Amino acid sequence: MKERDLSWDFVKLVLMFLIVFGHFCPAGEGWTPVTRIVGLCAIPGFFFVSGYFQSRITSGADFVGKLRKTLLRIVVPMAVWGLLYVLANVVQMYFNGEITDVRGAVQFLKYSPFYVAGIFWFLTALLMCIVVGSLLSWAVSKHKPTGLVLTALSPLCFCLVSQPVMEKYHFSFIWLFYVMGMLFRHVRRSSSPVWGWLALVAFVVITIIGVGYEPQHTFYYESNVVSESSVGFIVSRYVLYIAATTSVIYGLLWFYARYKENRLVNRLAQAGVDTLFIYCSHVLVLVILYRPYVQPYLFFGEGWPAHVAEHAVGLVVSLVVYWLMQWLCTWCKQFRWLRMVLMGTK
Repeated sequence: MKERDLSWDFVKLVLMFLIVFGHFCPAGEGWTPVTRIVGLCAIPGFFFVSGYFQSRITSGADFVGKLRKTLLRIVVPMAVWGLLYVLANVVQMYFNGEITDVRGAVQFLKYSPFYVAGIFWFLTALLMCIVVGSLLSWAVSKHKPTGLVLTALSPLCFCLVSQPVMEKYHFSFIWLFYVMGMLFRHVRRSSSPVWGWLALVAFVVITIIGVGYEPQHTFYYESNVVSESSVGFIVSRYVLYIAATTSVIYGLLWFYARYKENRLVNRLAQAGVDTLFIYCSHVLVLVILYRPYVQPYLFFGEGWPAHVAEHAVGLVVSLVVYWLMQWLCTWCKQFRWLRMVLMGTK
């Protein structure tokens, strides 16, 4: 059996911590410089990683295996977590007086489909990425130059798809980073040290530019070229996202390669295997406990002093939550059925 490449688990660990931090460190009505930069690479980074491994698909058997692994390791656990998420919300609304009986719960589930399905938002997009990505990966294996060109140009196909479809499944936003991951695999195999310096320069430039943008302008609402915004605006935001995600991931891979013998770095990489569990479990804590009962009493005020205090507290809270979720994950691994339904592992 091929040994697992822990470098990518280290990347996932850092990206997941950034997501946890972004969720537990509110930015009020706007975005602070820190949360803006985090928003540029955290979630896009996960689809970048998925695209990197998607490029291994070269046959029908590989495609079936990919779908089966996705079903068992992602779809099933997410379905279980989604049910827990819905149940916890219904219980919370009952104690808050928003729901008083079973009929009220049924009405809530019937007329709030987006709220109920909030935790499932990326599953449809991921499945679409796997299908389209497998076709392109197969094309690369048959004729590499043509396949790579088709892969690089594939985001332009969004022009041919109606806007409601693209926005409904978030495919237009996600696919771009999936493609970047697929292309990055080929670039990395033949890369030279100059790519490391380019990544560093890109990161510095992004840090300077990124503090002034508003992520919500493109993250979900204006993520494709058929939206009402100008093409130039959307392209510039995509370039910023791509440069940020690529440079951060390249930097993390470089860091792990240099310090992988370090005991702490190695342990962190091993902890990165369970990022799905961390994401799902921390969302429950975030929505059910933290935002309604804790956050209102921790953060208030505007300006730099308030933001600095906000980020300091948010960092501590994120570290504590991440550690607690890791401890819970370790405990759940003692039971085979919990490993299967909550983590998708045997």
